[in-house]
Amino acid sequence: MSNSTLETEVEAEVIPKKPKKVKAIIWAIVFTLTAAIYISIPTHLIVTYWVALNNFTFQGKPAYTFALLMLFLYIIAIIIAAIYVAAMFRAIYQRKNTDLGIPKGVQWWGAMSCILIIGFMVFWFFYSGGDIAFFVLRRP
Repeated sequence: MSNSTLETEVEAEVIPKKPKKVKAIIWAIVFTLTAAIYISIPTHLIVTYWVALNNFTFQGKPAYTFALLMLFLYIIAIIIAAIYVAAMFRAIYQRKNTDLGIPKGVQWWGAMSCILIIGFMVFWFFYSGGDIAFFVLRRP
């Protein structure tokens, strides 16, 4: 065995790695937050604005296209939330394995969207003096 191989093995042993269980639990928490965001915010907005969306008129005629578009986007948000709920259960179920079996795109989209939305909500809280973003919007 050469001296450089021995040094590489020693360096590899010195760096501690996170246990796989902790990594899986952290991803499960991220997926739970992401699913909660993708369920709660669109649900609140649809419930709050549904009557206003149905009363929207264009040249004196009711324009239900906008309400149908919002309903379609709401259904898409619910499907995305269901994907993250399934990813959360998979992360918990696969926590002892080396690979969680969840694509990296799903992991990082969930993490980045969660960070961006929570960051925006914290910014809005301090900027507006105590109001929570998305939940302070009222019907016109």
